[in-house]
Amino acid sequence: MKKWIWGLSGAVGIFLVTIIVLPLVIQVDRYRPEIVKAINQNINGSVELGPLTFDLWGRINIRAQGIKVFDAEKKQVLSVDQALFYLPYTSVLSGAPRLTVALNEPKIELIKNVQGQLNVMTLIKKSSPDSHSTPANSTSKSPPDVSASQSQAQTLPALVANARLGFEIKDAQVTYIDHVTQFSQRLNKLNVRIEEASLVSKTRAEIWADLEAKMGTDLKVSGPLRFFADFDPKVVGGAVQSGTMNLSASADDVVIEKGDQFKKAKGIPARFEMSADLSANDIVLKSSMVKFHTFELGVSGRITSQQVLDLKLSMKPTSLKDWDQILPPLKGNTIEAKAQADGKVTGSLLDPDVNLQFKVTSPLFQLDALTNYRGRAQVKFNLTAKNLDLTPWMPKKTSGSGEDVAKAEQKPKETQVSGKGAGGAPDADQAVAQVRTNDFLKNFVMEGLIKIDGLKAENLVVDSFHAQIAFKNLVAQLSQMTVKVFQGTVTGQFSTDLKPQVPTYTMKLVAQGIDISKAVESQFTSLKNTLSGRANFNLEAGGMSFNPDLAKKRLQAKGQFTLNQARFKTLDVAKMANEAVGGSLDKVSEKVPFLKGKKLRAPEHGESVYDSVTADFTIAGGFFDMPNFLAKAAPKKGIDIKGSTRLGLVDESLDASWELVDVQRVTGADQLTVEIAGKTIKNPLAKSETDPLIFPIKVGCKMSAPCPKTTETAT
Repeated sequence: MKKWIWGLSGAVGIFLVTIIVLPLVIQVDRYRPEIVKAINQNINGSVELGPLTFDLWGRINIRAQGIKVFDAEKKQVLSVDQALFYLPYTSVLSGAPRLTVALNEPKIELIKNVQGQLNVMTLIKKSSPDSHSTPANSTSKSPPDVSASQSQAQTLPALVANARLGFEIKDAQVTYIDHVTQFSQRLNKLNVRIEEASLVSKTRAEIWADLEAKMGTDLKVSGPLRFFADFDPKVVGGAVQSGTMNLSASADDVVIEKGDQFKKAKGIPARFEMSADLSANDIVLKSSMVKFHTFELGVSGRITSQQVLDLKLSMKPTSLKDWDQILPPLKGNTIEAKAQADGKVTGSLLDPDVNLQFKVTSPLFQLDALTNYRGRAQVKFNLTAKNLDLTPWMPKKTSGSGEDVAKAEQKPKETQVSGKGAGGAPDADQAVAQVRTNDFLKNFVMEGLIKIDGLKAENLVVDSFHAQIAFKNLVAQLSQMTVKVFQGTVTGQFSTDLKPQVPTYTMKLVAQGIDISKAVESQFTSLKNTLSGRANFNLEAGGMSFNPDLAKKRLQAKGQFTLNQARFKTLDVAKMANEAVGGSLDKVSEKVPFLKGKKLRAPEHGESVYDSVTADFTIAGGFFDMPNFLAKAAPKKGIDIKGSTRLGLVDESLDASWELVDVQRVTGADQLTVEIAGKTIKNPLAKSETDPLIFPIKVGCKMSAPCPKTTETAT
């Protein structure tokens, strides 16, 4: 017993002496110049290594008091105040040595220059072409035997095979600056812990940090980010045959802001989870999930070593109601709807075949879509809706004055399709340019059916809208369109080509039974209660530009229309007739004394009523022209009008040259008589006693406030 105690005491004494003496004998710092030299010879940069110390207290410890790494431009890439390498005695005695590398508060600066080069990558020194050439006097050797290498790998010493590596970073600061995209990011208090990385046992890795990032002045990201991974290998005959991997990441408490357009607040879910079986032949995704807010997508399936995919996608029913929490512009405008999707991804990893079935349902509408992607995206959909109100989604109106448009038209042509639109509004044509340069949209194909019963967009109320829609080769088409609006029906088609620098469009429309009063009130508030009646028309048109005011000037159209039971409430033709006839009498009386003192008082209705108004029309240069205008007055409700009319689409100007024909005898001119040489002459202002009174008139100013002017005496 005493021998055993003395033996143990001796061993402990020897161990203590070794712990004290060895660090004094082994001066590891003397190897520092050689270590620095070896590193500097193999990188495009330089390394500064602080003093090295060695001790055996509790474990085998080697410390470096400071490490700095500089790139070729002598800019610091890495700095560490203290680096520690340690190996517990117990791990060595157990036959599974565990070496751990620990860095305390390192600072890492990653910078991508304007040429797109990352400073860390420039540290890697490329081998010269001759570095691997065979000397002339050397004897060539046959390639190594791969099978032999594999056999040696399988027969590694147990101590090496069981060795484990640990890696720890505590409270690191990582700064990333991209001079190409103006993106900058800082990771504060970055912690990395890799436990027991090994060839034969389970390995765990965990990363967590407080993130601070920004891109330009708009995008800002901040908050705690956490990532976890583990790999459990299956070892057969000393070699890893397969394994199970689990990954997870959480950014639930990360805040993301992009101006007033996007905001993810703290607590909104943002996470990823995956569990997979890995082998030499394939990766089997047992389950994986991406969740953001109410969106959740699951993926499962298999990826073979030949890069062949067989994946199943499933999106759980997602509520769209609360997305105004993420997208502030939707505040108060979100819809009560749910979206869900299912699909498959098959084929090659480099050329996948993606098929998705997508459905959105709500009390107002239902959307069913089928998406296929193999080199180009193809979408087919059906949209049905009832009582759909688009008013909350409509952009705010920013229309320019006629003066603004006139100035815009005076500018060189190229300035009309870029920059800002009239009134400072965003240039819609310039926005389309981004579509033309987008490879995805250039190859995008879509076709669908739309059936909406009850649609509202601001002041426009549509009873029903049915149409087919298609998009291919940057050409959008609306065909077989039937719209019931303003108590009438409009049918037709529309097409626009986005390929030209200034987009072009064509349309054909036929309308029947349109209530013109409701149409005018809906689109021109300033003209409310000025016009009424039922309109039929057909129109063929084409034009350029999506900027509203400039598009009006570039619109080219022709057609015909008929307006039945028309009322012009701001245009009292009877009043014009009174003024015209009175003026005529005054002028004629100077030459015909017998008319002096004669007066007519036709009734003033305050409006004009017509059985029909017909005309051919054209639209060009921002003006609506009707050269063959003919208005047939209702009995005793007005005076016939024929002539030409021009309306300004931009400035609402009115320029009409008419002939007023008193077929209904509302002026009473036919009752006028004069005595000449004892003979009574009836209706002296007309060509004959039975002819109606005809006199020319011009109407100018605005449609909302016409200015009638007689220019000649009655004939």
